[in-house]
Amino acid sequence: MKLLDPKLDVVFKLLFAEPRNAGLLKSLLTAVLRPPEPIARVTVLDPELPKDLASDRGVRLDVLVELEGGRLVDVEMQCDFRGGHGARWLCHWARLFSSRLRRGDDYERLEPVVCIVFLAARSDASRFHATYEVREVHDHSALSDVLAVHVLHLPRLEQAATEGEGAELQRWARFLRFENERALDSLARESPVMADAKHALELLSREPSAQRIAEMRREA
Repeated sequence: MKLLDPKLDVVFKLLFAEPRNAGLLKSLLTAVLRPPEPIARVTVLDPELPKDLASDRGVRLDVLVELEGGRLVDVEMQCDFRGGHGARWLCHWARLFSSRLRRGDDYERLEPVVCIVFLAARSDASRFHATYEVREVHDHSALSDVLAVHVLHLPRLEQAATEGEGAELQRWARFLRFENERALDSLARESPVMADAKHALELLSREPSAQRIAEMRREA
């Protein structure tokens, strides 16, 4: 059985939006965000695939998650490096953030919105894990904590250790960009979470509907 490629955005969504894989999603978010308190609950708000998936290569296949307390985290796999990517990410963040505001709401009650992008294609980035916030250019004080965009450049995984990234995030990056089943087997022996991730990918890869959708997405 040939395993589906988690670097394909539709496979990424099918894998992490699946309710039975909530523990894997929680582990992935924890590895990226390093929250001061454990993530107690994740709720995927958009588990369904869009209907125009087959005909529109530009359709977003993100996983929108609400954490306990109301914070939104939007996670996506981006297969290619497109022009204007920074503006695209900010526009998407702005739509999510503004959607939380209702007439008469107190701005101080708005919860942060975090975007996480796993970039599978090579880019001009200098870091494996780049984090963007809104800060004053001289003293670097934060304007607000409601915006954060994390970009994980998978082709630069080898830099992760020197950047001080944790072992769990490095394992997740290895899982997402695995090259063969031997590498995946080795990874599964390192961590129970990775063993669960391997098993989940195997189950997904056996589903005829997932195989068909992945093929349609590759050809779109």
